[in-house]
Amino acid sequence: MVIRGHTHDPGVRILEGTPIINPGECSGVLSGKCTVAILEIANLNVEITELELD
Repeated sequence: MVIRGHTHDPGVRILEGTPIINPGECSGVLSGKCTVAILEIANLNVEITELELD
C-alpha cells in the first residue's frame, strides 16, 4: 500500500496489485474541495470523504 499526496487529486487505484491512495487536499485551496482518506486497516477499505469547513 502506498499513501501519497502532492497532486492534490483524491482517489484510489491499484497498480500492479498495490493500492495507491491519494487523500486529496485538506485545505481546498487548489481544488475547492477539502478531502481526506479514511482507511480501515483490517479489511483495507478506503473511502475518500469531502469535509465541509466553515
